[in-house]
Amino acid sequence: MTILLYSKSNFIVDELKKEPTFTKDLVIVDSFINLQNKLKEDSVDIVLYHIEESLNESENISILLKDFPLTPLVALSNNPDNLEGCRLLKMGYKSYLHSFSNIDILKSAIESVLGGNIYVYPKLMQFLVSNAPITAKKSINLDELTSKELNILQLVSEGFSNTKIASELDIAEVTVKKHISSLFKKLNVQDRLSLALILK
Repeated sequence: MTILLYSKSNFIVDELKKEPTFTKDLVIVDSFINLQNKLKEDSVDIVLYHIEESLNESENISILLKDFPLTPLVALSNNPDNLEGCRLLKMGYKSYLHSFSNIDILKSAIESVLGGNIYVYPKLMQFLVSNAPITAKKSINLDELTSKELNILQLVSEGFSNTKIASELDIAEVTVKKHISSLFKKLNVQDRLSLALILK
């Protein structure tokens, strides 16, 4: 696996290096040209793109999506904004996070995106869920869910992170992950946002 990081931030590098498997897989570039060249030359599994405040940032973001449509992209922002997050997800990015996210969040995002899912920070999840249009749903049978799964589904739909759910229900975070995996299977959804929208 190759993780390509475009960033000039030591914080992001230091966090990623806390995960031993990421350390050996991490390639760091500090210019957009080097990023493009690396993507052209080598097989890259995922790109972490640290958004800078520059005049051609929107153009760079579009170039990546156009020229490398099969490479999953994760955007990291120093000042995450719900509207920017929505715009990037709509364009094709698979994750949008704060650039000061810790290794646990970065690891969850990378694993989710590599698994074909979308990963966003909790406030953006709440924003997406609250602004999603209410639509007629296919018949979804919630009867086969346990009471604990129903509680977790409700908290996911409110934008709670796994850590917050664990704290709220006084259970281990690993238990929350198991329940969410079970919800994915039972409700036939692929990512957390789809899960959150079930109760919309």
